[in-house]
Amino acid sequence: MDAVKFLKVKNRMCKEHDCFGCPIGTKDGGCAAGTQCGEEKTAEEVVQIVEKYAAEHPVKTRQSELLKIIPDAKTMDGVLALCPERIAQEIDCDENMTCPQCREKYWLEEVLNE
Repeated sequence: MDAVKFLKVKNRMCKEHDCFGCPIGTKDGGCAAGTQCGEEKTAEEVVQIVEKYAAEHPVKTRQSELLKIIPDAKTMDGVLALCPERIAQEIDCDENMTCPQCREKYWLEEVLNE
């Protein structure tokens, strides 16, 4: 089921049930889907809102943060070419990973906003 179809079905459930009787309702009458019943937005509008938010709030990674400081840092296949073991004390080469896999895992890991 794609996202638009899911939201259409979810909206139909909200119209057909009160939150206490809804199959995705919580014991306290809330919505387990994390939305408010009776929303006036269409499924397409909700998807557009989520897509816009995702575009305006990209995931921050170690790589994206380093590229803000060193924008011309060398990359290979879209990932920083710098070996994580050379700069991070907690990193040791993993024999089960290739160098490109290790770099991708390290540099593309999400970092928290502070």
